[in-house]
Amino acid sequence: MTTQAIKNQQEVAEIRLLFYKGFYTHIEAKMHMQPVLDRINATGKELAKKHGKRPKLISFAEVMR
Repeated sequence: MTTQAIKNQQEVAEIRLLFYKGFYTHIEAKMHMQPVLDRINATGKELAKKHGKRPKLISFAEVMR
């Protein structure tokens, strides 16, 4: 895994934890998560284009499950 992927995973885990502990509301968690999801989805789009496939975009709801 690249260092960016590891950083993304850590940020997602931290935001999920803060949301489930009650420090963030749903809207706040979504606001903090959006830049991370944008980076993840951009990488996914690049890889899908490179290999001639459709990208599987990740949503906030999928990450929070």
